[in-house]
This record gives sequence, structure tokens and C-alpha cells, in this order.
Amino acid sequence: MLFRRSQHRDFKPDLYGFRPKHKIHDELYWHFFKTHLFIEKYLSIAVIGVRDGKQISITDFMTVKIPYPSFEELNQIAFVLNTALEEIDLMKKEVEAYSRQRLGLMQKLLTLPIGNRDTMDEL
Repeated sequence: MLFRRSQHRDFKPDLYGFRPKHKIHDELYWHFFKTHLFIEKYLSIAVIGVRDGKQISITDFMTVKIPYPSFEELNQIAFVLNTALEEIDLMKKEVEAYSRQRLGLMQKLLTLPIGNRDTMDEL
């Protein structure tokens, strides 16, 4: 069954989603649908149009065979992927903090009086 997915994260309002026939793990398939493998191997038969005006043919998309492991395996895979994404987000925040710290140190260095070595020790 086709339905509008405007509330789902990262979906644009004009995109649609599908209601699965079997119990699935949404998060895992969310990751899978964004992979290069899915886009190039599975989705390529359903894409129509050229360049930035590409669209997905619903009729062709319905013929795409999407892998369906057991629900337990889906949960394990999704857990690993979500954990990795959380770790990446933490690392991005750490990089941002170091960047702010570096800018602050550079600002201090630039405002030091020339030739005053005693104030260098304060940094």
C-alpha cells in the first residue's frame, strides 16, 4: 500500500513510502535504501529521467526484489548501524569542539604582544 511519508526524517514532502507486507525493521531499511549498493543495483531499473530530474517509477519499483533476512538478524544489523551513526555524530561534535578550541587559541596567539615570551607560557 502506498502512503505519503512527509513526517519521516530526511524525506521530502513529495516523496512516498510503502507499507510492508511482513514485519520489518524500519531503521535497517532506512540505512539500506540510502546505500550505493541499493541505488545502483536494485533501484537503477526503476529510475526514469535524466540528470537532476530523475524520478522513480512506482510500477518498476514494485518489481524490485529487496532482500529480507530474519527479523532477529535485521535487529542486529540495525543496532550495529545505529551505534555506528551515534559514534560518528559524537566524533563530529568532538571535531567541532576542537575547531572552536583551535580558533580560540589562534585568537589568543594573534593578540599577544610581539616579543613577550612570558605570556606564551600562560597559553
